[in-house]
Amino acid sequence: PAMQTAWYRPLQGVLFKLAYDMFGTDQIGYHAGNVLFHLGNSLLLFAVAIRATQKRSVGLVAALLYASFPTAVEGVFKPGVVDPLTTFCFLGTIWFWLGYLRSRKRRDYWLALACFLLALSSKEIAALVPVTLFLIDCLVVGAPMRFKQLIQRYLWFGVIILGYIPIEYAVVSRSVFVQREGYVPGLQIVSNLLDYSSSLAFPWVLPSPFNYIGLVAAALTLAYVIFVKRLFAVLPIVASAIFAILPILAFPFVTNRFLYLSLTSTAVLYALAIDWLGRRFYPSWLPRALGLGVAVAVVVGSAGIADAATGFAEFARVSRVPFRNVSQAHPTFPLDSLVYFIKPPLPGPSLSGMFFWRYGTSVSVGVDDTNGRAGLRDHANTW
Repeated sequence: PAMQTAWYRPLQGVLFKLAYDMFGTDQIGYHAGNVLFHLGNSLLLFAVAIRATQKRSVGLVAALLYASFPTAVEGVFKPGVVDPLTTFCFLGTIWFWLGYLRSRKRRDYWLALACFLLALSSKEIAALVPVTLFLIDCLVVGAPMRFKQLIQRYLWFGVIILGYIPIEYAVVSRSVFVQREGYVPGLQIVSNLLDYSSSLAFPWVLPSPFNYIGLVAAALTLAYVIFVKRLFAVLPIVASAIFAILPILAFPFVTNRFLYLSLTSTAVLYALAIDWLGRRFYPSWLPRALGLGVAVAVVVGSAGIADAATGFAEFARVSRVPFRNVSQAHPTFPLDSLVYFIKPPLPGPSLSGMFFWRYGTSVSVGVDDTNGRAGLRDHANTW
């Protein structure tokens, strides 16, 4: 933790080390890893939804929709984004927790605890997972429980959180997000919440103001289902989506890749709504119409993903221009070389990573956007 300046995510670091040992500087392996995590999350969501609802159709629809949502795909495109890994650990925690609550097998309890620890080691948003587990305990399974049982059941989760708090405090106090990005409370929290919530309500991207109309419709529907129809089992699904975006609401910007985990809730809610429609109304054509609607949503979402991939590829190409020009002019550099950029078109850490990938540790990169000492005379060779 003493070496961390942005976040504390040891599980991501371990996986990067393993990937580097396997693939070296071949970027295909890293992209394939994120795609496989996305596939694994879709399959795991399928299994979790079935275990929670006892309905294969709900699991299938939820998995198909989640796999093809175009809203947060940047989280899959960028190997450095940890959300696919966190979501995998989160869904694993829910899977084993549901098994434990229904079978009371201690094995499932410890496996759920282990998955939670892995999730917490991958991203900070996992700190609120025990609250989701408690809501599932009370509102989904709903078995009678005495206070002593409650303490015993959540004691180890509390111990892990207490041990994690000082680590997270030490990291956040020096975080680049706090020091440079403007991570502070303000009115942007409200606007960010509205923007993220509207994307969750309709994850196929609607322009303003239609996205807010969709949000109002979704909010009224959920309020009716939960408070009028008293289907409180829906609350943990909604709560887990909100918990996953709470830490990023204070950012001065909105980036939908942060919605990757929360979209599991959206997929399940849509699947439950489609299941309810199929059971509530009985015309013979309705199941086919619902199936066609899901197919259209998957096709539209897939087209959106393809378009986003094309746009991201162009963004990556433009971002590599400074590196490409230098690397073409200098196939190699002498040992202990510094390449210093003034007013680069992209952040210095991005350039530094590109040069490390090509030249290893023999070349250092300096950028004037770090507001630090340039150190041009501290190296044997400087450009």
